Amino acid sequence: MMAGEDMSDIEAADSWNTKHPKKARTMELSVGRIIHVNNAKGACSAAIIVRVWGDTPKSAVNAVVFRDGSNDNGDGFNVGSEPSALTAWATSIQQGDGRHQFHDPRECPKAVVPTT
Repeated sequence: MMAGEDMSDIEAADSWNTKHPKKARTMELSVGRIIHVNNAKGACSAAIIVRVWGDTPKSAVNAVVFRDGSNDNGDGFNVGSEPSALTAWATSIQQGDGRHQFHDPRECPKAVVPTT
């Protein structure tokens, strides 16, 4: 990279992740915290925690998941009677990398993260 050039999004994420390994990060679970939820299609969706079931980093949470409209139909979340709803309800989900689990947005391989 030449002096004065900006890092690409991938380089920025790689640099941040190198300096902050996953095992060193802990995410405090609290109402209002933004998380990423892995849906049934294997993609991440942004979500906001609305209830925390416990007081440890492994506690389950309830979250409102923000969907990409009808593009996310079949994502496996409860959207009530409206299949193209913009939000969905994810109940008692736990932290992890599997489907219907959540993770810190900084750990999402598709996320752009700060370099500081």
